Amino acid sequence: MAFRDEAGDAAIVRYREYLKGWEKQGWRIDWQTVQQIDGKSAWAIPCPARRESGNGFDPDFTDT
Repeated sequence: MAFRDEAGDAAIVRYREYLKGWEKQGWRIDWQTVQQIDGKSAWAIPCPARRESGNGFDPDFTDT
């Protein structure tokens, strides 16, 4: 018989819903890219509005 923690399950479901809300607003980190350049860069994550306007964000910038 498996231990079931309904309060814990509800918290996880709520957290996942919370994350989906942020993703719908454009807040999502590309973890695959982060892992590829791990330890080689500092990160500044622009808000979705800056990404769309191009204000202060250059996706092609590399400093190697």
